[in-house]
Amino acid sequence: MDFSGRDHLLLSQWKNAVAECKENLKERRDIEQVEQYTTWNDVRRQVGSGHESAMLMSSLKKLKDFMERVLCPLNPELERNTFWGLCRLTLKLSYDYDVAVRQVARMLKDIGHRVEALSEFRFKAQEITFSLKEACMECATVVLYFFSEVIKFLRTPDLTISDEFIDDEWKTLQSQFAYTINDLDDILSRTSNNLSTLLAGLWPSSRTEPVEGQSSSRAGAMQALVHTQPAEVHTSIRAAGLPSPGLDESVKFPCVVLPLSFSVQRFFNREDTLAKLEDHFANYETSEFRSVLIHGLGGVGKSSIALHFAEKKRQRNELDALFWIHAENLISIKQSFTRIATKLKLADARARDDDHNTTFVLDWLAETSCRWFLIYDNVESKELLRAHWPSSTHGQAIVTARNHSVGFDLVDGTLEIMKWDEDTATRYFFHLLARDIGADVEQTDRASAIQLSRKLDGHALAISVAAAMIHQRRWTVSDFMKVYDEHPSEMLEVSGSRSINALWKLSFQTLSSNGRIILGILSYMASDSIPQALFDIQPKDKGKLDNRLKFCEDSFEVSNALEDLLAGALIRVDRSTQTFSVHRLVQDSFRFSLSPSERQQAWLDAANVLCLAFPLRDAESAQMYLHSERCAMYLQHVLCIGNAVHREQKLNPSFHAFEAYCHMNNSCSRYLLEINAYNELQDLIKANEAALSNLPDTPKQLYMESELTSYKGQMFMKMGQAKLGLYCLRNSYEGWCNVIPFEGIEAAWAAENLANCVASDNDYLTAIAWHERAEMQWKEWSSTQTLPVPVSPILKKSLCQTLLWHGDIARARRLALEALLEIEQKVPFNWAMAAYLKFILGSIARRNGEYGVAEQYFTEAQNSWLEGNKLKTDPFNAACLFRKGCVALSQGKVGIAIRHLRDAIEKTDTKKSVLVAEHARCLFKLSEALEQEPRGGAEAQREYEEAFRMLEKLNPNASAPLTEDIFDQYINILWR
Repeated sequence: MDFSGRDHLLLSQWKNAVAECKENLKERRDIEQVEQYTTWNDVRRQVGSGHESAMLMSSLKKLKDFMERVLCPLNPELERNTFWGLCRLTLKLSYDYDVAVRQVARMLKDIGHRVEALSEFRFKAQEITFSLKEACMECATVVLYFFSEVIKFLRTPDLTISDEFIDDEWKTLQSQFAYTINDLDDILSRTSNNLSTLLAGLWPSSRTEPVEGQSSSRAGAMQALVHTQPAEVHTSIRAAGLPSPGLDESVKFPCVVLPLSFSVQRFFNREDTLAKLEDHFANYETSEFRSVLIHGLGGVGKSSIALHFAEKKRQRNELDALFWIHAENLISIKQSFTRIATKLKLADARARDDDHNTTFVLDWLAETSCRWFLIYDNVESKELLRAHWPSSTHGQAIVTARNHSVGFDLVDGTLEIMKWDEDTATRYFFHLLARDIGADVEQTDRASAIQLSRKLDGHALAISVAAAMIHQRRWTVSDFMKVYDEHPSEMLEVSGSRSINALWKLSFQTLSSNGRIILGILSYMASDSIPQALFDIQPKDKGKLDNRLKFCEDSFEVSNALEDLLAGALIRVDRSTQTFSVHRLVQDSFRFSLSPSERQQAWLDAANVLCLAFPLRDAESAQMYLHSERCAMYLQHVLCIGNAVHREQKLNPSFHAFEAYCHMNNSCSRYLLEINAYNELQDLIKANEAALSNLPDTPKQLYMESELTSYKGQMFMKMGQAKLGLYCLRNSYEGWCNVIPFEGIEAAWAAENLANCVASDNDYLTAIAWHERAEMQWKEWSSTQTLPVPVSPILKKSLCQTLLWHGDIARARRLALEALLEIEQKVPFNWAMAAYLKFILGSIARRNGEYGVAEQYFTEAQNSWLEGNKLKTDPFNAACLFRKGCVALSQGKVGIAIRHLRDAIEKTDTKKSVLVAEHARCLFKLSEALEQEPRGGAEAQREYEEAFRMLEKLNPNASAPLTEDIFDQYINILWR
């Protein structure tokens, strides 16, 4: 028998097994559910919450990886709908009984370990033999039969499930599970001698006598369920000299990502709190996920306690990985996950794809065997925490927050941090001043220390600031108290304590003038990850700051000012990442200590230095793709001072921005547009509109308003709201035409943006006229330059996209090839435009029926995009996958088409609330592919109906039958 013949035999055996399992379903409702719910997403949605659910999800992901990454590539025509249907029904029935879901979760955990071991062996195999393919198919078949047996057991008439695992009722399922484990071990043992030796050590108890009263239809049984711990599995694998289950191969343990700005050495007291944390985590096992919420007032030491506790565990060698997550806002959370992915050296980590990296890190946490610990610091939103919470059967986490309700339903314990009592606060005060005050403390100093501790109400951060001032000024405690009493404060806005606010005021007043300026700048930034490069003024920018900020051009003066803040315990520095952090209480307190005019000046200072640091859009290229790394570095700080605009305008009606700030905001808007961060873009647009509304008279106002309106229109166009986009982009074009002096190149770009939006609205003839106007205005502008500038290939790219949809295929192809050649010869290389042009050429080839050529172009477009942009979650990447699925289906490669379309759906699913048409067309095309699959009809119908429901959101009058063109008309022309 030849190889293909044996493959056919394997598929026949699989089909027989599927048919047998479906015949075992006795109830009509079960058959209907297995045929209706047939995808991994259906399985995932069935998993509930809680410890057992986390265990289930980890095991199910191992099954998913095996089916999608191992079995299906080896057998592209494999029908897996029934596998997922039976899996989902197994979960659904198990959740009807608390005891059942616990036992099924443990069973699937052991099955998952074995499936994972086979997956790893497959990936390390130097060649794909028939015996390996046979082993993988057998493995899937055994799991398929297990699902069938669980369903049969849970459908037993008059079944009574008690909490006693040894009950006779359970023995039936125990025995079936034992057969499953033995069969899997047989498969793994036959696959490799090394693996056989390893398995004998891993699961020695899996070869035991059958349960009494049960037939031995398979090779062996067991007396009780095997509970192999993940850490034991991985340790044994490493000891046997075999590769660890893939995930941890590139990781160097211990792996740590922490803010080095915290000082563990100066940690004081809190023994009772640490003891409570030790008790909470004392019974931790590697198969259990434990977490706790630490809450309390700002500045009482929550973050320091979390870090100190985790560090002690690491020093005792109880942790392999320790990660800190700045959880104040969405941007800081995602950037934290990217830092973790980079530190872990995950194979698919991408430097700027925060969404992608977040998913990969959460998956890694769920699947790795290492002992990890997370600290979510300064959480403000329970929704954000929930969206970034690990779904894992093991690991540990601490959440710090001011609000006790944040994460309450996620963690399994809470701990409130109170302010110190008078005695402890006094001892902490002397602990901080140990270097400045001898053992024999003056009685007056001791009395003053007690008095100060009482006034500061045991507030840890306030006490540390007071101690820092005493140390810095070389005062005695009595000297400090004299000065302190002369500066009463009536402010209650920040801490609610006049005494603490008096301390802040005194601390700020004793700063040098340059130190106050820098603290004012930092008070308007995000509180964490403030780049030191913010104050590294480049030679080209020297002379651009006003006299007040001239000292920033001198690195020595900047260093002195920062040392002033560091010595006063007002900021922290992380030398490893070259970033600053400022406690939010310090930021708030400093801003509240300023008069309205001083707040205005501090905001202007912050905006000024940020304007020099953030890259600006170049008129000739009109894009930010080549500056994405610097943009990402400063993004959260641009958003932060943008959010402050509304707040400051409410507090001070005369508050105003300035021209360069609005220009920077527009450049950042362009960057957000390119990375499709629509929520952040809408916030920044609102901030810039507010800034422009009271901008002092400037000849550039119309210039900036036209640019801002353009980004607003392009945002609507990308979100599928072409009508709103047209309104904005027409206003933008008219604005550019009225700018004095006339900006011909900007008018050309405005005409091109309007053309793309008109084309997205399906008026191709009008769009072509706008494209031609854009080219004409470019040439007019070029004629005014010292050296003529050829028409940008970007304009040609946009025109040929419209020509394609208008039906002028020949001209579109000629222009696309011409533009691609120009792009490839230009330095620096514009990978984004190259990707768009290859996508267009792929669409042209598809129109001409050249499916092989089209597939190659779409693949090249996707590769160009990912090599440059690195954002797998970008809609353009999803569009490439979608088109690859389309051309594969046209070539009769149904299995490949389904895989590409499922991948596309995975990408569009993250933005389906905004990109409705993009997601709906992927579902529709998948339904077409599934129709060609044996037994794919039920899933095909479901995906078709979901696509139709989504289409009705765009057009309530939509009617069947659906076609690909119906969805395309609602999609942005750039990735149509």
